[in-house]
Amino acid sequence: MASQQGLDDVSPPLDSNPPSSSHQDHMISTSTTPIVLLSVTDPSKIVAKDYLRSMNPTTIVGGEELGKNWCSIHIIAGMKHDEHLIRSSFMLQTIGEANGAIVAWPCNLINFCTSSDSFLNIW
Repeated sequence: MASQQGLDDVSPPLDSNPPSSSHQDHMISTSTTPIVLLSVTDPSKIVAKDYLRSMNPTTIVGGEELGKNWCSIHIIAGMKHDEHLIRSSFMLQTIGEANGAIVAWPCNLINFCTSSDSFLNIW
């Protein structure tokens, strides 16, 4: 498996059949599990629709390893654009700025969607 060093916060959306170039080898083991992000200040509120990328503590996101109890997520659609990222990634500070990007988020502040229908109809 290639090094995770090529993973950054502005990766393009995942393809269902990712290319096998060395820069994108990290995509082979990633997940496309639909999730929602919960607010840090009010965990009863959904702040974004996302896809889970990794829960591996050694995955690199924003130039650093995730660590325990953090996950790598791909933000698909932000709902609360002014919600601050807990770990700022490069120049990204808020959910709105991170739309389409890969960021780190605490595992206890994500909810798994039970079906693609519920994911599409969250709002």
